[in-house]
Amino acid sequence: MPQTDWGGLLPQKVSDWINFDRDNVDWHYEGKESTSMASRQVEGVAYLWNLLSTHNVALQADEVGMGKTFQALAVAALLWKMKPDAKVLVMAPNRDICAYWERELNAFVHFHFREADHCIKNSVDGGLVPVVQKCWRLDDLAAAVESNAGHLYLTTIYSLSGLVPQEEKDNNIIAKARANAKKTRNRIRHALDEDGFDLVIIDEAHYFRNKNGKSQRVNAAEEFFGSGATRLADKSLLLTATPSHTHLNDINNILSYFLEVEELEKKAPEVLMQSYGLRRFRRMKGIDRYHSKREYRNEKAIPCDFSERPESEMFFALYQKKLVTELKFTRDNKSLLYGFLEGFESPGRRLGQSDNLVNEQEDDIGEENQKDFSKARDTKMLTRLSEQYFTSYGRSPDHPKYGQLVDMCLPNNLFIAPRDLHEDKHLVFVRRIPSVRELTQRINEAYDAILAVKIYRAWGLEDNDSVVKKWRATSAENHGNGA
Repeated sequence: MPQTDWGGLLPQKVSDWINFDRDNVDWHYEGKESTSMASRQVEGVAYLWNLLSTHNVALQADEVGMGKTFQALAVAALLWKMKPDAKVLVMAPNRDICAYWERELNAFVHFHFREADHCIKNSVDGGLVPVVQKCWRLDDLAAAVESNAGHLYLTTIYSLSGLVPQEEKDNNIIAKARANAKKTRNRIRHALDEDGFDLVIIDEAHYFRNKNGKSQRVNAAEEFFGSGATRLADKSLLLTATPSHTHLNDINNILSYFLEVEELEKKAPEVLMQSYGLRRFRRMKGIDRYHSKREYRNEKAIPCDFSERPESEMFFALYQKKLVTELKFTRDNKSLLYGFLEGFESPGRRLGQSDNLVNEQEDDIGEENQKDFSKARDTKMLTRLSEQYFTSYGRSPDHPKYGQLVDMCLPNNLFIAPRDLHEDKHLVFVRRIPSVRELTQRINEAYDAILAVKIYRAWGLEDNDSVVKKWRATSAENHGNGA
């Protein structure tokens, strides 16, 4: 492994090199008494650096909005300042996020790194000195390292799922994936004098929470990251806002790719977080002080409920039956049921494909243009059932949570406002982008239904009029066609 001595850093020293407040060129760390975001970030960088120096592994688990990417880039920049030829690998979920990392690195160097030292920042235009290489296949990554083509290498987590060519996929796919991953790691280490990368940064590290899974990605990751004296990297910086995504043991699983067995053995997740992690919550700046989210949010927990909606309860019961009869769903696999209850966006929606969205309910990552929630295993079945439901009832099937949320967001009357306008404005926090799209669709449909009633009743029509029924049937047909 590289023999560079990282030593220790204090926030004050970090702020001599990096300005964490872009709008204040004279900013320096003000001490622990400061509660500003800039102070929290510089403290984070120093803490992560010291964790990496001491343990070789650090888990940056700050809440969303705390600047995890920014802090990781600061660690990489300080590494290049200490060792200009250091090799850094960033592994992110997909190509768009890799492009985001490259943009953020350029902005970080231009606006935040103080000195034009010709090592990180040039004096001509304040631009980036280290060379960035984007490699979408692990073979390409190994080739780029062998040619000494860059300082920062960007690749995707998906690359771990593409190690076996289509024509070679058979019953031995896992063994072949492991062998190819090991071969790639050996190529990289050999090109780097058997030392490996100086630093690997894993963005969205919770993708590695399924340590004991049987997917190609899990097995390839074990071989690619290596163990003991043959690890892929000297230091590993892991980023995730959800270190315990579904279970506290997720923390153990994530760290197990980068720590030895004896370092993890019989240690509780809380102990591991204390040893290797950094977890802080965002505070919003007010007029006179900073506030935690608990102080400015009026959070309402929405239970799953089908009461007084027998048709919705019947739909869900039929869905569960079809899981068994059509998809061979068993009690041993709760992912589909969990997905439906927690916000499965596929019922009745023929969603467009996106490279940005990853179905975290799946055990593995598919092709990048198939990462949408609409590509889950029960999508076709749910789409078919929900289209039949819409044809019968003229509306989407109720979701055990979404339906109640939509009701909360709808005004009692569109044209009579007995209360202030802001009373009908709602700020909704969701975990996934597809949830935004689904809620938008459902709320728009609900508003359309309210307005439609106003329109046809203004024409003297009632709900059971043939014209109204024809309109509802047309809406159902358009719904089935994805309109």
